[in-house]
Amino acid sequence: MNPEVVRELARGELARLRALSNVLVEGIAVFCADGTILEANLGLGALLGREPRDLIGRPMADLFAVPPPALPAAMRSAEVSLAGEGGAVPAELHVRTIELLGRQHVLLVFQDLRARRAAEERISRNARHDPLTGLRNRLGLEQALLAEQTRAERYGADFAVLCLDLDGFKAINDVHGHPAGDEALRIVAQRLTEVTRETDLAFRLGGDEFLILQAYTAEAHQSARLAERLVEAIGRPFLIGDVALSLGVSIGIAHFPTHGRDVDELLRNADAALYKAKQEGKNTHRFFDPSLNEALQRRRAIEAELMHAIDRSELDLTYEPEMEAASGAVIGFEVRLRWNSSRLGTVDPSVFMPIAEDAGLMTALGEWTIYEACRLAATWDRPLGIGLRISLFQFSSGDLALTFVQALRASNLDPSRLRVDLSEATLTKGGKRVAETLAKLRSLKVKLGLDEFGTGPASINALHEGGFDQLKLDPAGLREDDEALRRLRAIIAVGGVFGLRIAAPGVATPAQRDRLAALGCHVILGEVVSPPRAIQAFAPFTGAAAAPKPGGSGTLAAMRELLGQFQPASLPVLVVDDSEMVGDTLSAMLTAFGFAQVDRATDGGSALKKLRQRRYGLVISDWNMVPMSGIELLNRVRAEPSLRALRFLMLTANARSASRIEARNAGVDGFLVKPFRPDALALKIRELLSVPQDLDRVG
Repeated sequence: MNPEVVRELARGELARLRALSNVLVEGIAVFCADGTILEANLGLGALLGREPRDLIGRPMADLFAVPPPALPAAMRSAEVSLAGEGGAVPAELHVRTIELLGRQHVLLVFQDLRARRAAEERISRNARHDPLTGLRNRLGLEQALLAEQTRAERYGADFAVLCLDLDGFKAINDVHGHPAGDEALRIVAQRLTEVTRETDLAFRLGGDEFLILQAYTAEAHQSARLAERLVEAIGRPFLIGDVALSLGVSIGIAHFPTHGRDVDELLRNADAALYKAKQEGKNTHRFFDPSLNEALQRRRAIEAELMHAIDRSELDLTYEPEMEAASGAVIGFEVRLRWNSSRLGTVDPSVFMPIAEDAGLMTALGEWTIYEACRLAATWDRPLGIGLRISLFQFSSGDLALTFVQALRASNLDPSRLRVDLSEATLTKGGKRVAETLAKLRSLKVKLGLDEFGTGPASINALHEGGFDQLKLDPAGLREDDEALRRLRAIIAVGGVFGLRIAAPGVATPAQRDRLAALGCHVILGEVVSPPRAIQAFAPFTGAAAAPKPGGSGTLAAMRELLGQFQPASLPVLVVDDSEMVGDTLSAMLTAFGFAQVDRATDGGSALKKLRQRRYGLVISDWNMVPMSGIELLNRVRAEPSLRALRFLMLTANARSASRIEARNAGVDGFLVKPFRPDALALKIRELLSVPQDLDRVG
């Protein structure tokens, strides 16, 4: 064939190949047998930042920033680094062979990996960073600590760990809402980065817990100065919207290697120091010392045992009598929770109550106290009153008014015999949430009491709008000096204006009692009357010889009677919980209530299979399970027409309002916080079964 014709054919074939390859996004190069570039497409030119025609005739090696040791075999790929104009370009290389003018040529296909690498880096960074604050998270902590430990052991560059826990964050979250809480956390994160050095690393471990890894720190005073700067910075007031808020911070410090030779030990010891800082007034810092280990172990033991205090019937109530100053008659009692642990002995409320709040158990303990106090008071022959002190945490988590409604209904106690007491600090810090709850309690005809009056900024308007029935004085203000006397007279006068009963606590002597009565106090409490005791000690006043123990046969009989109208023997129940112990306990309770058909499932997936195979009247499911959680199960149930009308009760140890909102949005019928009393479970089931199945859910 004429050589000119051959060249023309070759040019035509190359043109068709170029036109075809230019359509593709991938970079393509065709090589001759000697390794020179015969053709390059627009995609390769864009990948390298060069004109394709400038590549033709150049050796293959010119394409690579780092030449690969060998080209990958057919049907395989390799990651390579191309020599782009702006620097190395990562690419995935595929090798093919093509026939051109009767000869075999090598075709290289390059796929740009920059976008994939950037996405992988973003995913990796997001996995190691907290999305809310941008700080590193718990996943990156161990790696950073191990790297710092290696550096310290190799070069003697000691370091410190500072564990931080915010003081007052729960109040912001509960009173002002989660958006305000999130903004507060972002502000804290910003202040942490402003205070620390570039060599230090800041982490958010979850919730309101943070950690600072202070590098190149061998001296305690260096960490102390940083802690002081952190306390000062975080303590500065800040605005969220038009509301001025503030936080404090407690800090525990541990140094490597003085306070720990490995990462786990170091973190444990910093946590022990943090607990010490919180114990000693908060908004301060403490260094670890070996004596703290015992205190931390004690705290963890208390938390672990407290989880089972209700189930083991270890809780009890004590009663402090309220004496009418004018007549000397006992007119009621203040009720307090007492815990006699079978393993730890008697634990003082001042010790276990803060631990219960931190562990999320306070709602369950509070509900137990409310139910039990109402139940016992209803058994007395004489209609004496009872006062229950409610904390800000209890007002902020759960539906407190609903708890009182159910407790009064279950016990048939006259609401006018019940008084709900709260501190002045709770009233002023609780904001709208507390005010709304107090309004609901007033509508129930429950009395209200304000404790420790005179210690805070409660206003005259708060007294008027709160609808209080009693003011209790601050025990510290019962001194006998002139200033205390003037203050006391002023408070009693304010109470008189609003027609409030004035109660004086902590009265120790008859002389003090008489003086307070002469000043106008209506109620006396303290050693001069009686210390807190079990209710049996006051049988002559209540008219009850002994109090029936909770959970006895009488209680179970009452629960069976309570649920009898719903024919529990013919109502199948499915219990879903990945804890064998909790599942056994629930099944035993339901059987005792009269439910004859109680099935079990250990996760959401197996529960769905059972629900599709059998018709159940009630599902009682735990919230936290793997691989399918209770909330996922609930969403799946509400999405299936045949299951949509099922009554669904959710159990959780998390009492926060966000959990309740999420469950309600998913279509939950009831919500119960663990641990719970058997009668609380029975009442909740009765509440669910009393309401007709939602016809809107029937598909």
